[in-house]
Amino acid sequence: MMNARGSAIRTRAVLAVAVASALWGTIGLAATAMPVDVPAVAVGAAGMGVGGVLLLLVAPRRAVAALADPRARWWLV
Repeated sequence: MMNARGSAIRTRAVLAVAVASALWGTIGLAATAMPVDVPAVAVGAAGMGVGGVLLLLVAPRRAVAALADPRARWWLV
């Protein structure tokens, strides 16, 4: 049986997944609304940029800490 704290965490997790999937699905919609001469890569890059800004707004301490730690950015070129 789940306690109140576990239930609240589960509710937040479900909402986070629902919001993420809704935002993820809007990229295709945005791509169809763009002019024909805009490359799909540009639309995807814009989506990634917006996602990065949203992540920074939602979890600023963790995002900055991840960028400040050299071990956390081994994948950057």
